[in-house]
Amino acid sequence: MQPGDTLSEIALRSGVDLDELMAANSLNADLIFAGQTLVIPRQPPAASSPQASERPHSPELESLLEDRARAEALDPGLLKALAWVESGWQQGARSPAGAIGIMQLMPGTAEWLERDVLDQDLDEEFSAYDNVKLGARLVHILIDKTGSEDSAIAAYYQGYGTTAAGTLYAETKDYVAAVKAVRAAYWP
Repeated sequence: MQPGDTLSEIALRSGVDLDELMAANSLNADLIFAGQTLVIPRQPPAASSPQASERPHSPELESLLEDRARAEALDPGLLKALAWVESGWQQGARSPAGAIGIMQLMPGTAEWLERDVLDQDLDEEFSAYDNVKLGARLVHILIDKTGSEDSAIAAYYQGYGTTAAGTLYAETKDYVAAVKAVRAAYWP
């Protein structure tokens, strides 16, 4: 936790219920302090277990993902599956590495896309639209650069440089398989 953080803000950013967050950490709202480590009771789906027991349901978010996929000439099923594996479609998701939002963008990547690709300031942290816009553009760029969806998915996960150098980690292979499995299950 950082100075000024509140449990309600942390719950919102993490996509969990405030009561669940408090229960998981045996906390009262008045008894938190900067530097404290919190247990987040429910994480978005991870690459190793991305599939939910039922199809994700958020008509507004699904429409946003479809619109941004079409704007970037992407298969909407690919973008929806990637977002599901990355964050469980939670704008408040934040990875331990610092990736944020539905598309789990690293701040440096988002900054590069804003400055050098789109030439506009966006709010990837709090705006689902901006986060998905940046993520969809990144997927488009990676498909163009790698020449294949599988390589683009791998590059999205482990970075373009490592992928372009021919290195594909076992964890990355699992991630690619997870994204493809989610797409096949829900958006074939």
